[in-house]
Amino acid sequence: MDNYQDTISALGLTAERPLLQAIAERLRNAAAASNSTVFHIHDDHFALILPQRSRREALQLTQAAIDCLQAPFPVYNIPVYLGAHAGLSSFPFHEQDEPARLLTKTWLAMHQASHSGRRYRSYDRRSDDTSLHTAELLGGLQGTLEQDQLRLFYQPKFDLETGRLSGMEALLRWEHPTRGRIPPDTFIPQTERTGLIHPLTRRVVEQALADLATFRAHGLAMPVSVNISARNFLEPDFAEDVLAMVHASGLPPCALELEFTESAIMSEPDEVIAALNRLTAAGLALSIDDFGTGYSSLAYLKRMPVTTLKIDQTFVRQMLEQPVDAQITRASISLAHDLGLKVVAEGAEDTATLDALRAWGCNAAQGYGVARPMLLDAAIAWAEDCGIESRVQARCATHRG
Repeated sequence: MDNYQDTISALGLTAERPLLQAIAERLRNAAAASNSTVFHIHDDHFALILPQRSRREALQLTQAAIDCLQAPFPVYNIPVYLGAHAGLSSFPFHEQDEPARLLTKTWLAMHQASHSGRRYRSYDRRSDDTSLHTAELLGGLQGTLEQDQLRLFYQPKFDLETGRLSGMEALLRWEHPTRGRIPPDTFIPQTERTGLIHPLTRRVVEQALADLATFRAHGLAMPVSVNISARNFLEPDFAEDVLAMVHASGLPPCALELEFTESAIMSEPDEVIAALNRLTAAGLALSIDDFGTGYSSLAYLKRMPVTTLKIDQTFVRQMLEQPVDAQITRASISLAHDLGLKVVAEGAEDTATLDALRAWGCNAAQGYGVARPMLLDAAIAWAEDCGIESRVQARCATHRG
């Protein structure tokens, strides 16, 4: 059922039993003509079993069941609208006849319908394989946190005005012993939906700080940036934990920069902005990543104590061929400068793009046109051997108060 938990929260637990009875009664009426059986599975989840019927009949019953639940339910003389979504699995169309497995497939299809905004979906084996793959990855990741499989690669940021190395971005990669290198977009979204994102972020910050010390031992005193999940900022002690790790490293706070997307502030803006203020007050630099692809308000943007805005590579990579992308890139640069922010362009792939960004006043760029992400030793060798002047003193950027 849709809106079920919100309804019970509003009306109280005493409304739950009569509401469930009303739902069950409607489903029994819808199922009666097809000789199917209605089961109450869990909370607001019901199952209908339709034996000895065709797949077409099963689809018709599914539609009828959803339709009968669309009208409001009278609870305490209050019309309550719920709505519903459903999943469907069948035998022998889905090859296993073990009942619990069929119910699991139906459950997966139901959630696929919910996430896609559809009223019902039939089970798709490919989604099942994806779910199994995701579960295996998450299970393996828990052990990986204690092993040497997570690696940080470093991609240089190039100051377009001075020709100097202005920073490094730490990019996480999972070196799986059997699956090979797993990019972060394959497993990070799943860790964000679980508690794994928090120990994972801690591990990344700790490793980046250790690598920062190695960079500085080689005379490379530029800051290193780390990507932070929106979920991290909702942890009450996140800011204090980061500051404690920086203090334990013995490095100045301005050596570490945190990058986060616009979506990070959307769920709890006041709480997130308070955490950002604690971090910047201690001297850390903050950067908005993938600017232009999120949904944040300019009202929030002006409140955030950030130092840098990063233009997403979606616009930068095609800005010389697509006039709209060029306009978005130039407008983003102008907006950032008007707000007192520095601008970094991601996805700079060639010299022509770098020249255009320089002409438009962009402060820095990163991408294959500068250098690919590299492991620590390779990044040090690149900075020492390339023609870019990199042995510069770190300068702690001032931020808007």
